[in-house]
Amino acid sequence: MPMKQSFICLATLTLLFAACKKDDSSTTITPTPVTKYLQSTIATNGDSTSIEFNMDKSVYRYLTFGENPSATLPSYTSGMIVTIDFTTDLLLNNIYQRQGITFNDLGLPSVISSYDSAGSLIGVDSLGYNTDKKLAMLYHAEKDAGTNQEKLLYSYEYTWDIKGNIIKRVMVAYALDNASSITTYTYDDKINPAPKVLGYYLVKFNVEDLAGLLSANNLLTYASHNPFTDISTTVNNTYQYDADDYPAVMTLRTTTMKGNQAAVTDSVVMQAHYGK
Repeated sequence: MPMKQSFICLATLTLLFAACKKDDSSTTITPTPVTKYLQSTIATNGDSTSIEFNMDKSVYRYLTFGENPSATLPSYTSGMIVTIDFTTDLLLNNIYQRQGITFNDLGLPSVISSYDSAGSLIGVDSLGYNTDKKLAMLYHAEKDAGTNQEKLLYSYEYTWDIKGNIIKRVMVAYALDNASSITTYTYDDKINPAPKVLGYYLVKFNVEDLAGLLSANNLLTYASHNPFTDISTTVNNTYQYDADDYPAVMTLRTTTMKGNQAAVTDSVVMQAHYGK
C-alpha cells in the first residue's frame, strides 16, 4: 500500500509540473515601448533642426538652421497651443504671430488662422474629426485680394487604417471646377517620433506634412498626381532604426515629373537624435 501511495503522489507531481511548464511556455512578456523625444536632426543638404522642450515635454522652441534659419515659438493656455510666433532671426528679433489656434469642445484644434509679418490674415484652416477624434476633414480658405473676403479654395478628406495611419487623402479644388487629386501613403511598423511630441504637428503645421506628422508609424511611400499642374510626385523613404525601434537615420527620396518630361529625383539623408 505505501508503494502505491508513493506512485500516486509521483504521478500527481508529474502532472502538476507539466501543467506549470505549459503555462510558463505560453506566457508572453511584451516589453513596454520606450518613449523618447526628438531633439534634433541633421541633414546632408546642410539643414538641421533643434527642439527645446518645456517640463511637460511640450515644444518650447523649434529652431531650423541652414540656408533659411528660423525660430518657431508656441504659447500655451491650459496645456494647449493658442498662438505660434515666428521669426527668421535666430537672435529672436522681429518676431510676429504666424498662427492663432482655437479648439472645439473636445479640446481638439478646430480653426488655425495664419497671418503675415504685417499682422494681416492670409489663411484659415478649419479641421473636423471622426468618432475616434482623428482628423477627417480640413478646409482651407484664403483672403480674396479683390473682395477682401475669405474664399474657400480647397478641402482635404483623410482615411485612416486600424493602426492609426493616414493612408489616403482626397483634395478637392473649388476654384478649379471641383477637380480632385488623390494621395496614397504606406508606412513601416515602427514608432513615429512626431506624435510623441505634444503639439508638434501644430508647430510644423503644413497640410502637405500632416500624414507624416499625425500617423503612428513612419511614412514609407507617398504617391500623388496634381491635375492642376500635371505634376506627379512620389516619395520613397528608408530607415535605419535604433535599439528602441525609433528611426535613427532616414533616407528621403522625392521624385517629381511634369507631364512627359524627364523625372527629377532629390535625395536627402537625415540623422535624428533623441532624449527621454
